[in-house]
Amino acid sequence: CSAALDDATVALIRGAYPTEPLCYWESATLLVAQLNVDTLLRPGDTVRLRPDVIRPLIYAQGGGRCPSTKCAQSAATIDANFPCDGACATPIAALNGPQRLSRCPDEVLRLDASGSTAVGFAPLSFEWRVDAARSDFAAELSAQLAAQTAGGASAVTLIALRGTRYRFLLRARSLFGTVSPLVSWDVVRSDGGSPSLAIEGPYELTQRPSAKLRLRGVAALAACWPAAADPTIAFAWSAPNASVTATGEPAPAMVAELRGVRTDRAQLVLPRNALAHGFTYDFQLSARMVADPVATTLARVRVRVEAEPLRAVIAGGDRSARYDAPLSVDGSASIDPNGEGSGRAGLAYAWMVELASVDEAAAAVALPLPPSVQLDRRKLLLPAGVLPPLAGARYTVTLNVSKAGSGLAPASASIIVTALAPSPAHVPTITFEPLAAAKFNVAWTSPTERFAIVTRLDATAAALQAEGAVAYSHAWRALVFRAGAFEPDTTLDLADAVRITTTGSAQPALAFRSGVLTAGALYSFELTVRGGGATAVGEVRLLMNRPPYGGRLSVQPSNGSAAQTV
Repeated sequence: CSAALDDATVALIRGAYPTEPLCYWESATLLVAQLNVDTLLRPGDTVRLRPDVIRPLIYAQGGGRCPSTKCAQSAATIDANFPCDGACATPIAALNGPQRLSRCPDEVLRLDASGSTAVGFAPLSFEWRVDAARSDFAAELSAQLAAQTAGGASAVTLIALRGTRYRFLLRARSLFGTVSPLVSWDVVRSDGGSPSLAIEGPYELTQRPSAKLRLRGVAALAACWPAAADPTIAFAWSAPNASVTATGEPAPAMVAELRGVRTDRAQLVLPRNALAHGFTYDFQLSARMVADPVATTLARVRVRVEAEPLRAVIAGGDRSARYDAPLSVDGSASIDPNGEGSGRAGLAYAWMVELASVDEAAAAVALPLPPSVQLDRRKLLLPAGVLPPLAGARYTVTLNVSKAGSGLAPASASIIVTALAPSPAHVPTITFEPLAAAKFNVAWTSPTERFAIVTRLDATAAALQAEGAVAYSHAWRALVFRAGAFEPDTTLDLADAVRITTTGSAQPALAFRSGVLTAGALYSFELTVRGGGATAVGEVRLLMNRPPYGGRLSVQPSNGSAAQTV
């Protein structure tokens, strides 16, 4: 962070943490600081930048000198007005734990609110209460809560319980002062040696059809279960209810059936697309002592299935193109995964072309396009001459996809097009294939897995090479973003096909070995193609995944209970 923020601000962000905090530019206008749990930064503090950190967007990646009349010549002071003015999301408090306990005199009740969510880096603080009107021996419970939650703890352990019914109330408070709605949790005592049972995670979950659903029950023997008795616990999952999320009306019975999955284990695993979007499902787990069928307890969880987001897709990836030639960009692979058939019905397309990097002579970021260019079609076609005659200029082509009446947020995809100067010889167009969607995308790439950047040349260049008329050579180089600019990365020898890559630096594809790239780094991989008297240069930029930061890890309870299950 010290590259962008002054020393006093960095010290506040760092607090007692042993290492310097990290910052990154999420976009050309948004700086994000990775705050840790030991930070001293608080609402109302002032964030100060170092001199010359902010420049007009048009010069952000151009590398040219910024005119003094448009650049900050001294540190800028930006005051943060917290608490937020409505932009901060309200925390969602979520309680979890058993809802039925045995009547054993030494039974223990554990409640966990760690599944609560909020916006912000710091852990939530919690306000616990006992509903005296609906709880037996409420004063005793309140005293135990007060002793354990003075610091806003997320989990409590209650012992020496008396009575048969309890209601607990919980609120979550975020760092920014926003408070969640009040939630309640009812617990009743059951006859016999019923096991304690809870389903991991919050009571209410949000799921998408494309994700696998895992629900895991955790059971423990009743505190007074005889040591000589059979400790086997039998489990059974069911889906007793399903409803339409928007209206609350009951869903068809077949929607809630559990077909083709194991329901007799503590864990329920539903494959992708087993649940339909727009429905809310109630799942129930029963735990029964095999030696005493009366000793049975239940736990429930509610799963709300949301629609999949729209997917904006541009065929191919970043590319280079002559500014005196037509440019075609195809977005017809964009879909609504929730739609029927091809998923393209009702989609609306909106294209935009912007200058991503230009020299100082340029006066605008948005590229003016003639009326003949149709910006609402699946494919964007820019006629020859639309791109300004600026060799080396980089243009961002963005596709926004929306669907009226669907309730889905618009989706966008973008590529970078590098302009090439005209040449008497054929200048090949370099296209970078998108990274595999299952593991990577253009913005986030894992540094611990192998991956490859694959390129291809246009059809004319490929034909010339196949005929033997032109022999194209390839040369890769790596740059890394440091101190506000890209510079050659001397630690990456792309030609080293033993330790760094598997391809070397002279092939159309560049394949990396695992672990050679730095987490959190922004890389530029540049490919130069030469042949037939022409030279083409293409570039792809990759932001590597950063390691997790902040947060706390706790294990509750510290000592587990052993039980045999079937």
